[in-house]
Amino acid sequence: MSKLKYTIAISIIFIIACKSPNQSASELLYTFNIESKILNETRIIDINVPNSYFDKILGAKKYPVIYVLDGEDMFELTSAMITFLSSKKGNRLLPECIVVGIRNIDRDKDLTHSKSENIVNSGGGCNFINFISNELIPLVDTKYPTYQHRTLIGHSYGGLFALNVLNKSPKTFNNYLTIDPSYQYISDKGKNYREEEYSNRNLFLGIANTIKPDSLSKFNGGIRLSNQHFLQLKKFSDELLNDNERELNIWSKYYEKDDHASLCIQATH
Repeated sequence: MSKLKYTIAISIIFIIACKSPNQSASELLYTFNIESKILNETRIIDINVPNSYFDKILGAKKYPVIYVLDGEDMFELTSAMITFLSSKKGNRLLPECIVVGIRNIDRDKDLTHSKSENIVNSGGGCNFINFISNELIPLVDTKYPTYQHRTLIGHSYGGLFALNVLNKSPKTFNNYLTIDPSYQYISDKGKNYREEEYSNRNLFLGIANTIKPDSLSKFNGGIRLSNQHFLQLKKFSDELLNDNERELNIWSKYYEKDDHASLCIQATH
C-alpha cells in the first residue's frame, strides 16, 4: 500500500469514527502527563473514551481498556477503528472501549527486554512493563470507569514487547495483539504455553511479507539476516498452531500483500 493510500485510509477512518452527533472528536480525546517514579521521567498518555461515557441517562457503565504502544503512530488509528466498530454503523462488532495510547521516548530501550548488539540502548523492557502495570494501569482504573479486561497492541518492537509481557507476566492483559513483531529479538524462546496461567489468554499474530527474494540465496553458509525476522516469526507461529496441548488461544494471519508497515491497518482491524 502506498504512503498516500495509507494516509487517506487513516484519515477517512478517523473522520468517520470520531464524529458524533453528541460529542465532538476533541471532547472524546484527552492527553495527560504521568510522572513515573519507576522510569524517572514524564510520559505522555493519550486517552479516547466512548460516546456513552458522557451519557448521564444510562448511568454508570464500565469499559474494557485497550493499551496501544507507539501511541504517537498507532493511537488515532486504533481509536478510530474501535469507535466505529462499536457503533451502530459498524454493526457493534465490538463493545465500547477506552483506548490508551503510550507515546515513546526511547522505544529501543523501552520495548526490548534483553540487551542486543543490534539495538543501541536496548534492554529496558522490564522497567517499562513495571511502569505500565504499577503506575499507568492503576491510574487509568482510578480516573475512568474500567472493566477488568485489558488488551495490549504492539507493532514491530511493540509486538516484541507484547510477546515478552505474555511470556513473563501473562495475567497483565487478557489479549495480546502483535503486528509483525520483531520475534528474532525475543528474550525467551521456547516458552511453554501449556501452563495454567495461559488459560483464557489470547494471542493474535499478524505476519507481513518481509521476505526478500534476492536474500533466499546462500550467503556465508546460511540465509541472510534480512529474512530472519520473517522465518523465525513464521516458525514460532507454526509451532504454536500445531501444539494441541497449549492453554493459550492463538490466531495467526499472513498478509502476503503487505509489508512491515502497510499491514498495520488490516492487522489492527
